[in-house]
Amino acid sequence: MNSRYLKYGILITVCIWFLQSCYKDLGNYNYNTSVATSISVDTTDLVGTFKVNMGEKLYKAGSSQTQPTEINPAITYDGNSTDLAYEWQIWNANVSKFVLLHEGKNLSEYIWTPNVAISAIMPVNTYKLRLAVTNMKALVSDTDNETNKTFSRVIDVTVNNTFGEESILEGLMVLHSDGESSDIGIIATDEFTYFDDGNKNVVDPTYYSRVNSARIPGVGKQIAKRSYLRSNPRYNPDSSNPAHHIRFYGNGAIYIYTSQGSYVADYFYLQKELGTDYRKMFIADGLGFNKPQSYQTYDASYLEAIVDDGHFFYQSSGGGPFTSYYVNTTFNYYAAPQFVIVGGDNGIGAVFFDNLSKSFMVAAGSYYGGGISRLPNNANSTVGFNPAAMKAELIHFEKRSYYMPWGHPASTSIAVMKDDATNNLYLAEFDFDENSERERVAYRRKDMQHLPEINNAKFFSFGLIREAAYYATEGKLYQYRYDNTANDALLAVSYADFGEKVTMMKIFKEEGWDNAYNSNKLVLVGTLDASNNGKLYVYDIHPTNGTLSLKNTYTGFGHIDDVVLKHNVY
Repeated sequence: MNSRYLKYGILITVCIWFLQSCYKDLGNYNYNTSVATSISVDTTDLVGTFKVNMGEKLYKAGSSQTQPTEINPAITYDGNSTDLAYEWQIWNANVSKFVLLHEGKNLSEYIWTPNVAISAIMPVNTYKLRLAVTNMKALVSDTDNETNKTFSRVIDVTVNNTFGEESILEGLMVLHSDGESSDIGIIATDEFTYFDDGNKNVVDPTYYSRVNSARIPGVGKQIAKRSYLRSNPRYNPDSSNPAHHIRFYGNGAIYIYTSQGSYVADYFYLQKELGTDYRKMFIADGLGFNKPQSYQTYDASYLEAIVDDGHFFYQSSGGGPFTSYYVNTTFNYYAAPQFVIVGGDNGIGAVFFDNLSKSFMVAAGSYYGGGISRLPNNANSTVGFNPAAMKAELIHFEKRSYYMPWGHPASTSIAVMKDDATNNLYLAEFDFDENSERERVAYRRKDMQHLPEINNAKFFSFGLIREAAYYATEGKLYQYRYDNTANDALLAVSYADFGEKVTMMKIFKEEGWDNAYNSNKLVLVGTLDASNNGKLYVYDIHPTNGTLSLKNTYTGFGHIDDVVLKHNVY
């Protein structure tokens, strides 16, 4: 009898101990403590209709001025304001629900742009918006988090779809970073605009973060644009070479690659496109490998290519989505990030270097049967290298001119190679001219090992004239005269004397025509001083001897990682 009472006593004690443990260990269970949940949105100021001009911010209809109207509803909440998250939503008639438009409470910050998220919603120019407030502290269902949102009244916004040329900055985009995050600046000055009218003089190092109220995560690697140029006789009609203007193919946008991922921005105003990355270029998200290494366009012919974790994607379909990467059933390959789009009608397409076989490959080469194949074996050639078996590491690969008639001396491409046996650097020049023998695309070799500080070179660039060839070490810029008998290099600038390090160097080239803008006429050098202040030096290239003269210096940046031209949209 006593033993039975003893058993019951032990059982009761264990149950009490178990219940106390559950009560204390709330972290292990989905308990809802006393979370403040009362939220109200004061939308008194949201009564009426709002209007917006493309590229600008909202203003209230009927007001005497068209300056941005403060659209920042007051929120009443009996908890900590940090519990709350905000998003403006827009009605999408195609799916019969509200979808995300802008993250944040203040709609006044939003610049209205004609991006896909808007244009795909409905054909009319009047939209319905509401503010959604989410209590992040309250429990949210895994399948329906709308139950934890409080919504404002719905407001109507009428969009004026026309905008003037001056509303869109045209200039050089500068990707720069601070070691943790990146920003994009704009240099809208005469050397980076088509019309030399002297009216623009805008240098804004924080353009992206100002527009988006946030920087880009990660250290910058590359910035690229997806678009193409076309002639427009409306401008300069008396000229035999009328001005060019920008149009989009596919999903025209700005693509930013950093150490933490890839990001997409609206082409017009660099406003971040939410919920997407570089895989926007693909027909399906699953097609990419989530490791983009480089992207390039040949705009005049709508050609483009991207290397994604060693897989080579190439297309000439006028900017539709990439549908597959190139394969060859007889061998595997791993593409190096550097490649050239040959373009034209020579039947070669694009050329890249395979890090596995250490040979150059042709993608979409109709002359070689299409698909992907190695360049022909010319081991018996006296040129000094064999494209099908380089036995070397690719350091740099570049087309001297984005667009030149075949047979022009500037239609060649140049690779800088590091020999496996000797570790010596040499220049390998290719001629993909349609009039040359296909088996003789290897044009010539130039040894580089004797050049000053060549083993410390970090950047190379080769331009329209052969005298316009340069390499940069951490502290110096050299002009490389590979076309003369001496095959030598001359010191052009010593940035070490200024206490600066080189972070980027390239010849400015515009994807289109070399007579547009200042393409192939400028050298751009980014530097960083001991206080992490970045500068961009702009040099004029002498048209015959390739020597450099300083044209401009722009400051206010961080570590400059890459630059690319952003056109206006005429």
